[in-house]
Amino acid sequence: MLKTGYLKISGKLYGHGIGKIILSWLLAGYLGYAIGLKSGDSMMQLVVVMLVVFPALLLAWHNSLWFLPYNLFVWVTAPEMRRIYDWLTDSYHSMSMISVLPLVVSLLMVIPIVRALGDFPGQAGKGLLWLLGAMGYALLIGLARNGSASLFDLANTLVPLLWLPYIVAYRPTVQDRDAWMISFVHLAIFIACYGLIQFVAVPPWDAFWMDYSGMTSIGKPNPFEIRVFSTLNSPGPAGSYLSLALAAMLLVKKWRGAFGWFGVMLVAMGSIVTLVRSGWVLAAVALIVFIAISKEMNRLKSFSILAGFVLFVYACLLVVPQGQELMNRFATFGDMENDHSFNERMDLTNQLLPMLLSNPQGLGLGGIGTATRLQNGGELSQETGVFDSGIGSIMMTYGLIGTAAFCYGLWSLFKSLCSQQGLSLRERSYTRFGIAVMTASFTNLFFSNSYNSILGVLIWLCVAMGWNGSEPSTKGD
Repeated sequence: MLKTGYLKISGKLYGHGIGKIILSWLLAGYLGYAIGLKSGDSMMQLVVVMLVVFPALLLAWHNSLWFLPYNLFVWVTAPEMRRIYDWLTDSYHSMSMISVLPLVVSLLMVIPIVRALGDFPGQAGKGLLWLLGAMGYALLIGLARNGSASLFDLANTLVPLLWLPYIVAYRPTVQDRDAWMISFVHLAIFIACYGLIQFVAVPPWDAFWMDYSGMTSIGKPNPFEIRVFSTLNSPGPAGSYLSLALAAMLLVKKWRGAFGWFGVMLVAMGSIVTLVRSGWVLAAVALIVFIAISKEMNRLKSFSILAGFVLFVYACLLVVPQGQELMNRFATFGDMENDHSFNERMDLTNQLLPMLLSNPQGLGLGGIGTATRLQNGGELSQETGVFDSGIGSIMMTYGLIGTAAFCYGLWSLFKSLCSQQGLSLRERSYTRFGIAVMTASFTNLFFSNSYNSILGVLIWLCVAMGWNGSEPSTKGD
């Protein structure tokens, strides 16, 4: 049964501005349909883009509380929109306009950010300037070496970072942050539910994408043989989202949303079938740090709840298909010599120093990861397309000078976050969760870059809500 306390928050979040969004959808749909009729099927992607971007533009212009949850919804669902579109048109696109929808929608955060520049807290600005300086340096190198791919890579790093100044400049009340956190959790439940459906009955559009994408690491498009990616673009982001939401739900009762412990169990099950152990490490670090720095918490009770939850997860692993595979992946932590992923990362680490010495200035933005598709006819670079080391990725992208600036920026933000003084226990909970998540993001650098794409969005979302803004909210509906 849904909890009435959460319906009040949902009413605040979802009850206002819905007419504006419906009106913008109708207008965007009409314009997109008209353009599509004139330009042919190849322009129908523009219909989807307009349907999604128009409401975001309206919400950004009015600086609505709705804008952030809508943004998060687009990040979560855009990969699935693309898969459904490809399936309906029977044509696989390695790159499409729908793929960049999350970047376009989040870029609209610039509108409220620019309006609030005069009121932006200086304590957060220092770290941001160092990060922006590092990106500017890497962009110059990237433009010279990698061409337009550097611009795509810049967007993939800079746009998630916009969530930090947007939220800090918004100066949300505790009630605002509660609404955002609950929308974050409810989206996690949605991801988990779709993921579980995908696990037992792979939808045809997901199977179509798996057949054409060439991603052999995500299993086969058959029931119980797939590594679940839900509505996102791979198991990694899905597992990370679910694990961070799971940490929040376990730590604070109010953050469990309308479904309480049932929602916690759904998110846990969804995370299990992704088989992403780095996500569980991310959640574990966040949980331990939060409990360690929370003096008001009953630590015995907290660890008892976590112990009970671990037993529940273990029981699930015993009965869920592929559960044994996840246990085996965790078991290799005690036998690193036979851990394939660990050995690959160690080989990459051993190669990192010679690579860095030969390119001390760095490869620049666009030289590593997904952006290399733009230089290789839609295919990832054989040398740097897959780079399973967040630390290595940052060092090779930014070089020695840029990495020093980037790390100093992270440290400045972390130090500023730790100095926040919450006026209430609820405010302090957000600050502590931000500290815990940022600490976890440092440990996650062993696996991947924590600060770009959707993982960057999630990290900066949780961190930014830790800055306190107790002034009454005067934002639009």
